[in-house]
Amino acid sequence: MKSLSLALISAAFSTSALAAQPGHWSSAMGMDGQTMNYSVSDAKGNNLTIFCGKEPATMSAAINKNEYAPESMRSNYGKGDFVMIIDGKKLMPSDAGSNAGGDNFRYAWEAIRSGKKIVVKGGRNSMILPVEDAAKVLPPLQRSHCETW
Repeated sequence: MKSLSLALISAAFSTSALAAQPGHWSSAMGMDGQTMNYSVSDAKGNNLTIFCGKEPATMSAAINKNEYAPESMRSNYGKGDFVMIIDGKKLMPSDAGSNAGGDNFRYAWEAIRSGKKIVVKGGRNSMILPVEDAAKVLPPLQRSHCETW
């Protein structure tokens, strides 16, 4: 069942990442009808996607054609997890299914909405996360349908 959900999320990820204009956040309902996807890409084709639905929220990133995601999504994304650097603080916000992951996810969500400078780093690859219009697309967390621990 979880594999089917991840396959649907993966398909939605591909669709939403293509639909977003570089530098601008977008949102779309996933193909499963229950997962909300929020995504942004930069001019180089790097992107970040946030998946919110029945399961704890997750994030995935594609940087320099390498995909990064939490272990729960690793069958679809093979390069390992990524970190976000916000105001010099390193976070692993990609999986909100634990106490620390939930705290990091909520902190990252609010930083993205408030327009702080954020670097997403996977291995030796990194991108500066576009945040300019994030608050217009990302609702306040309590209205986002993002489950966190």
